[in-house]
Amino acid sequence: MKYMVVYLSIVVNIYALDIDVEYTNPYYMDINTTISLSDEKIQTISEKNEFLLYKKLLIGSFVPKFLYLEASLYAMPTIGASWKSLHQESYNAMSIEDVDLVQMFFAGFEEPYAVSMFLGKVVKFGVDDEDISDDNKGFVGYLFSYGNYHLKSLEFIEDNWLEIEWKVKGKKMISTQSLDWSFRIGGKIHSHPNISNTYYLGLRRNNVDVEETIPFLSNSAFEYKVDFRADTLDIIRNYLTLDKKYLLFGSKKSVALVIGFVHENRGKYTGKLQRDVENMYSFILRPNISF
Repeated sequence: MKYMVVYLSIVVNIYALDIDVEYTNPYYMDINTTISLSDEKIQTISEKNEFLLYKKLLIGSFVPKFLYLEASLYAMPTIGASWKSLHQESYNAMSIEDVDLVQMFFAGFEEPYAVSMFLGKVVKFGVDDEDISDDNKGFVGYLFSYGNYHLKSLEFIEDNWLEIEWKVKGKKMISTQSLDWSFRIGGKIHSHPNISNTYYLGLRRNNVDVEETIPFLSNSAFEYKVDFRADTLDIIRNYLTLDKKYLLFGSKKSVALVIGFVHENRGKYTGKLQRDVENMYSFILRPNISF
């Protein structure tokens, strides 16, 4: 836990500087800054069609022109893991007939926090008749992330891990719509000998739309990630969440109940960390509110 104190100290010190701080829901917050590697300014894309927006974002994206630094904290999972570590008796009292209710709310998160470095293309999104928010940005490029703890069933495990991925990520916020997405492919290396190294593919889309522009996709979200064990290419983990959002008072503020599951087989962990069962399923039931 001493690393957690150091991390929070860094967050407080950086917060005092001129750096963006993003907090959109109780599960994730980050601080970040963008640095240009050339004289080129950040391009602005004014495109209402979602699929054309992705196309424009990908054009000319393979030569890194910007450096983006980020420190992120998975707040609620970290609180849940700290509760389990420091107050085991009261944590166990939340279980009903061997069903871990706390785990149900926080399942799926594999680390409490991370620091990341991105190299690639950065753009801003805007609409001709609206002011452009600094949060309206898209990223395409190479992401390097590092942390020194792994979460397994809400337990802290010391593990220096490094994640390398190619990623398309963005957030577009206008008066009637909020859209953020992440498409990525990469790999993760662990220093802990009993945590398997992996390759993975991940997809995520999250949308709030007052006008419900795209039927069935408006005001909804999904995330899916599949992990392959690096040495055998066997699928060892599936993560899926779905939710339907309900708007508050006709605004973009919304509430949602996220449902999903995490499936892991014995190949995810080895040795003393290996699970007793061949396949383990954790169901996700996660209330959420977006501002």
